[in-house]
Amino acid sequence: MDKLTFNANIVSVQPRIRLIRSFDESTHNYLGYAIFLHGTIGNEERDFSIGIGKAAHEKHQFSIG
Repeated sequence: MDKLTFNANIVSVQPRIRLIRSFDESTHNYLGYAIFLHGTIGNEERDFSIGIGKAAHEKHQFSIG
């Protein structure tokens, strides 16, 4: 099986949370980030979205630049 070349630019990054509502209060849990990309894989150009979980972010310490 041949490997495909992947090249993309980040379009946006959004935090992922789980909002829980009760009768008298609301809470949320941090789940990580949703990253939206525009790029190419092989010869196909398209939009991509990936989810980065809390553990992956802590392990790799993603940052700008």
